[in-house]
Amino acid sequence: MSTTNEASRRLSRRGPMPAEIELSIGALAVIAGALVASTVPHAEAVTRTLVLALAVGVFAWWANDWRPIAASACLAFLVADGFLVDRYGNLQWHGCADALRVVAFFVAAATGWWASGGRWADETEPLEEESGE
Repeated sequence: MSTTNEASRRLSRRGPMPAEIELSIGALAVIAGALVASTVPHAEAVTRTLVLALAVGVFAWWANDWRPIAASACLAFLVADGFLVDRYGNLQWHGCADALRVVAFFVAAATGWWASGGRWADETEPLEEESGE
């Protein structure tokens, strides 16, 4: 059984969901991941980032549309940089460490999307050509 068929079954079972709703659920997943990551000591920024990346990956596995997945990965970076690395929502660029965080969130998102079968939400079945002869 291919993963595309599994993703199709999951899509048809749940029905189409608007991207706006999936984006809201993705934001909740990021917030929940950040709350769990905040229990890790502040000195372990890599572990905190990985916990939040796991939340992004799980959301990406669940979601049907790539746009909320990408937006959730961006939001995860902003939350991680503002609240898990720095304090009080202060956003600062930390050079290579922040670049690696961005990569970690997008790799987690891509991995979750791929694990779900990698189906695009706006993907349609090709129409069969009718022969008029």
